[in-house]
Amino acid sequence: MKKIVLLTTAIGAVFLSSCKSTRQPSVDKMQIEQNTASEKEVFLKIFGVEPFWNIDIAEDIVVFKDVEGKVVTFKYAAPSEDKENMTKTYHLLSGGYDLTIHMVEGYCTDGMSDKDSAYKADMQLKENGKIVWEHKGCAHYLLHPELEGKWILKQLNHKKISEDGSYATPYLEFNTTENRVSGNTSCNGISGSVITEGSLIKFPHMATTLMMCVNENVEQEFLEVIEQVTRFEIEGNELRLYAGQQLKMLFKK
Repeated sequence: MKKIVLLTTAIGAVFLSSCKSTRQPSVDKMQIEQNTASEKEVFLKIFGVEPFWNIDIAEDIVVFKDVEGKVVTFKYAAPSEDKENMTKTYHLLSGGYDLTIHMVEGYCTDGMSDKDSAYKADMQLKENGKIVWEHKGCAHYLLHPELEGKWILKQLNHKKISEDGSYATPYLEFNTTENRVSGNTSCNGISGSVITEGSLIKFPHMATTLMMCVNENVEQEFLEVIEQVTRFEIEGNELRLYAGQQLKMLFKK
């Protein structure tokens, strides 16, 4: 009788072990094991602090991460847009998760860095119909990688820039990692944030040094034009900045 009991127990243990080994991982684990977005593919970052969280959006994948290391991935789907109110809304589904991101155009800063963002964002994450994460943050499009580096101004409003040394060489230098730009107007230095979305570009909150400009220069015209710029094109070693359809500045590397 004792042998039968022991044999029955052993068979039960093997059965339970077999069931355990074939059990599917939790939804979280399955999500984490999926491919995450490569930094080179990400074109939009949405983030918040207190607590920290971020969402990376690439052409084929959207990745949510929270401060505790939770990772949930979604297949990319284009947002709905309301151009009149300058808003975009993403609605993404993955397993038992439901992610909604609402973006409205407007200056946004996280309060902990000097990075400026072009959008304010609200996000809500549901798991099996229950809200598990709901916060406000900022969103910005990453700079085009080909903007990186120093660009020398060659034309301003179709006028050639003097190369005789009568004034400092005007230039822009982009840091695509920090979404920052610095440079020289032909007299004073400039620095500030730069915002791009596709081929659109803005230079908000530019600061200049306050050195007195004694010699002839193009500073005033440079500063006026940079505020008008709305679009850029890169072809080879040329960077062209436009105000609408009008070419305003031509740079070369």
